[in-house]
This record gives sequence, C-alpha cells and structure tokens, in this order.
Amino acid sequence: MKSVTTLAALALVASLGFAATPAMACGGCNDAPEYIDTWDVIYGNESHYYTVHASAGETMYVDLYGDGNADLDVIVTDERGRVVAEGASYASWEEIDWVARRAGVYTIEVINIESRGCSEYDLSVY
Repeated sequence: MKSVTTLAALALVASLGFAATPAMACGGCNDAPEYIDTWDVIYGNESHYYTVHASAGETMYVDLYGDGNADLDVIVTDERGRVVAEGASYASWEEIDWVARRAGVYTIEVINIESRGCSEYDLSVY
C-alpha cells in the first residue's frame, strides 16, 4: 500500500509541475529553439504549432513541403498573436520569409485545410 501512495503522490507532483510551466510562458526569452527541422503527419482540419526564437532584424525562412495529399498552409505569429507572415496557396507546399521586428518567440502554425485524410510534411524554419 505504501508504494501505491508514493506513486500517486509522485504523479500528482509531476502533473502540478507540468501545469505550472507552459511551453509559451517565456515571453521573449531564449527558451525556444533558433531553428526547426521536423517531419510529421497532419490530419484534416488539424493544426500543428511550433515555436522558434528570432533576434531583432533577423530574416527567418519557413519551408513547408507536404506529400501532395492535402492543401497545407502556414501562419507565423509574434508573441502578441499578430500575423507576421503566411503562406496560403492552393498547394501542399509553402515557402515564406519574414524579418523579425523585435527579438522574441514566434509561433509557426501548420494547417491542413482539407476536411479529411492526412498528409506527411517536412517543416524547416531557419
């Protein structure tokens, strides 16, 4: 019985620790990576979110390449939620760039605008 209680207490502490430190809470800090290079699968009407840190005046590039099975779009927002760049063509790939007006964390949203199905994609932000 003692080990079950201990495990339950550890699980509670772990869950409280996780809840107290959300991923986006850094507010302009350097906790976000400076580049992203990832592969994933996105389903219809789904969005995936990534964060990246940019320095003031830095030009950032976003390359999104889908497998052709869906129309994928990408939107970049600053820490205040303002759109700073977007790619919204009728294709499964987008290539965009923007200049960071201030140092901070930017959010990259990958969107599958199709209502069903899925698509594999590669995302690079640098």
